[in-house]
Parts: sequence; structure tokens; C-alpha cells
Amino acid sequence: MLTLILADSELELVPEEVKTHPAVQAASQRRGKRAGRTLLDSSAHHAAMRQLHDSDRRGRPDIVHTALLVAMDSVLNLEGGLRVLIHTRNDELITLLPETRVMRNFDRFCGLMEQLFREGQAGPPGQPPLLTLQTGAKLAEVVQRIAAERVIALDEGGRTVLLDQELPKLAAAHTNLAFVLGGFPRGGFRSPVKDLAQEVWSIHPQGLSAWVAVAEVLVNWENATRGMPQHRGPPPAPKAD
Repeated sequence: MLTLILADSELELVPEEVKTHPAVQAASQRRGKRAGRTLLDSSAHHAAMRQLHDSDRRGRPDIVHTALLVAMDSVLNLEGGLRVLIHTRNDELITLLPETRVMRNFDRFCGLMEQLFREGQAGPPGQPPLLTLQTGAKLAEVVQRIAAERVIALDEGGRTVLLDQELPKLAAAHTNLAFVLGGFPRGGFRSPVKDLAQEVWSIHPQGLSAWVAVAEVLVNWENATRGMPQHRGPPPAPKAD
């Protein structure tokens, strides 16, 4: 089983300090929603975001959207070998059931995330929620809870590796592995990832987009575990808090 954690993801509702900015008000009116109930989006709120700390990296729900499209439609997920967790900059944890199919349309995806932030869960009415949100979930707690045998973080400053060489060795030794990848466009992790992972890898001399890194990990893990049934099936139950 592979657990994929998209950490410090730049996914959040419009912060209080910019809710009344004209750019935010205009964008929310176009969508027919109150500003505080919409996702912060750098493409729509660029002028307002100049007032925010870390403005050059915040408001990127598109990164989570594209990474989820890659992960949830992957062969590994379809065969029951993947668990996906989204950790946000504000220490929220989004958990997805494996059968979740992410909307292709970005505006509809944003609407789903806004429902999730508002209600704490999302999915078809009358059925168990496909997505749930938990607040106050620091990355250290998330990593501890999944109880992976080994945690690997991807970072430009890590040890340079070739996935097609390293993952077969890990697959032979471990059945419950976790990868931590950044859900942000630039800069480093806000969370203490290097203290939480047993290894930090760099898989390309140039920085890769989050969804490209997700694809590289998933395809190489699929190849490394092909024919290993112990790597498929339901994920181990998280440890109790």
C-alpha cells in the first residue's frame, strides 16, 4: 500500500484580511457566493493577495486539483493500492475514499472544496462522504497516524535518486510506504518534513510540478510492485489519536 501525502497544500478559503478587497468582492459576486465561502485563487484574487504573507505561493487550488486528477485516476488507485491525503497550509487534513472521482471542471472542483470547508464532508447525499475534512491536523500527527513503515519526502535539496532503481528495493522490503510531496508552487515546506521522513529524495535536477512528481512516483511504484498482491487491498487502519 502506498500513501501519498500532498503536504502544505495551498488550499484555503479567502482569509479575513482580504475579504472586502474589490478584487475578491467582484470574483465572489460573479460566482454568486459570499467572499468568505470561496477558495483563495491567485488567478482571480491577485491584486488582493499582495496584502497577504507568502502571497507568492498562496491561492493555488489548481495544484491540488491536477494532482488529484492524476492520483485518483491512476492504475494504482483503481487496483486498490493507493491512499491519498491532502494536508493544507492551515493544518487541515482532507481524506478521500479510493472511489472518489475528481471533477475535471476546475470551477466544479472549487465548489466541491468550498462545500468541504463549509460542512466538513462532501459527496452524494444519503451516502457515506467521499471526502472528509479535519482541522488542527499538523503534518507530524498525520504521518504518525498512518503508521507507514517508511516515509520518503521529495524535495529539490534531497539525495538525488532514480525512482526506477530505488522503488523496487523499497517494494521488496516494505508493504506500507508513504511519500510526502509539496502541494505548493515554489519555496520549501512549511512543515518540518525533513524531521518526519526517513529519507529525502530529489528525483530531477529541476523542480517538478506537483502533479508530475505524483505521476512519476505512482508509475514507478506500479512497475515496482507489479505482481505483488500484498501491495494491493485496503489501507491499514490509522492509529487512534
